[in-house]
Amino acid sequence: MKKDWLVLMILGGSATGKTIAANKLANQLGIPCLHTDLYRIKLQQNPNTENSSFIRLLLDEQIYLKKNDTELVRLHQKISNYICQMSLKKIKEYLRLKKRVIIEGDDLTPKFVSKLLKSEKKIKAVCVYEKNLETIMETIINRDKGKVFPADNIFQKQ
Repeated sequence: MKKDWLVLMILGGSATGKTIAANKLANQLGIPCLHTDLYRIKLQQNPNTENSSFIRLLLDEQIYLKKNDTELVRLHQKISNYICQMSLKKIKEYLRLKKRVIIEGDDLTPKFVSKLLKSEKKIKAVCVYEKNLETIMETIINRDKGKVFPADNIFQKQ
């Protein structure tokens, strides 16, 4: 990978190996790695945040389960849009400082990323995907159990 970038965005669906890949690459390059999940956690922990009402809807299972598919998609889009805007602030900061950073998360939408790629030459992006549904499900089920995932092998030499 050419080093003509300051910001590398890693996007993709949940449980596809983004975090593992981002952390390993950031460690190899000696640069910071920002995870958009932290914005979601911040919203969950701070009920006074202006935009946290839609996060609380996700946390309240009784309300969440009563939503129809269209309402759930809109809710998740609203959360992703908010997280993209929070990410944009950090991206602009790193560009201004001329420092390299990796930003990863499943809330980084293709629309948001493609707009940035068109407007800023120092931003690059990679989309990670996992085509095996069983692998995705296994990763989701075992994510918090400290197990090794197939994506851990991404940077191992053959």
